[in-house]
Amino acid sequence: MKKYRSQKGFTLIELLAALLVLVVVGSIIAQILVTAFRTSKKSDSIALIKQSGNFALTEMAKTIRNARELMTPYPCGTPSSPTTSNSLQIISPDGRQITLSCDLTNNLLASDSVSLIDNQTLQLSAPCNFVCSQVSSTDLPLITISFGLQQKVTSSFVENVAAPSPILFTTSVTLRNLTR
Repeated sequence: MKKYRSQKGFTLIELLAALLVLVVVGSIIAQILVTAFRTSKKSDSIALIKQSGNFALTEMAKTIRNARELMTPYPCGTPSSPTTSNSLQIISPDGRQITLSCDLTNNLLASDSVSLIDNQTLQLSAPCNFVCSQVSSTDLPLITISFGLQQKVTSSFVENVAAPSPILFTTSVTLRNLTR
């Protein structure tokens, strides 16, 4: 009988088992990375929508708050029956007439026809209006601004869509510098 010296190395079964473990661990790590990238992309898109909406809302509120005169809609309705409009005309402190508008058809949320949102990446959605109300003719008008924004869908991939429904923005502003 021949005696075999102990050979060094791995058997085929051991190599296949090690390969299987590597494939399983690699698949798990790849899935974690893909999920993290998808979540990051969606979070970035939502942050962009919120940042754009807050900017537009702040600019319109500041313009209305500092207005010297409200042109249209004026006179405003009562709190129980307010006046709703897609545009608002005011006179600024320096005497310029400024028109704030909300046009869903043309995807335009604007101050004097200058868009306050990125029309290439964002879609304006309902509700999109200005609501004006006054308790009495001696009270200052209260203007409520409302609009929705969502990402324009350019891809069928779910991870590229920020939110399935629009993110709503709303605030109420009283004209502080109103002259009568």
